[in-house]
Amino acid sequence: MRKEYDLQTDVLATIVAATSFTKNHSDLLTAFATRTDYRSARYVMTRDVYSERPARILDAEDREIAADYHAWIDAQLEAHGGSVRAVWEAYRNAGYRLTEIRPLLHYFVHDRGGEQVSASDRYSSFSSK
Repeated sequence: MRKEYDLQTDVLATIVAATSFTKNHSDLLTAFATRTDYRSARYVMTRDVYSERPARILDAEDREIAADYHAWIDAQLEAHGGSVRAVWEAYRNAGYRLTEIRPLLHYFVHDRGGEQVSASDRYSSFSSK
């Protein structure tokens, strides 16, 4: 299984793009510590509550046939007159495989310093007197 990071924030995108996936995210944490002010960043947990989704089509020799399964299947259905059976018959012995992506959320924390305020202190002003 190929593992890689995907980040939706421009600030850290360069670091994440240049970092290989490692167990416990040690390379990513090292990159944060050496290239940013996030020296105290720590890995907390991973959530895997999302289901898999189709990704690419590969042939029997692991060559990519299509980078986008949805675009490929739409084109195949159109080429075969909308017939799912015709698409299946055309490729049933081709040895094609479907890859999937399973999104995971990785949580990291970073202490920004300053006074630590407990949750009870933060919300005490909302309590009734």
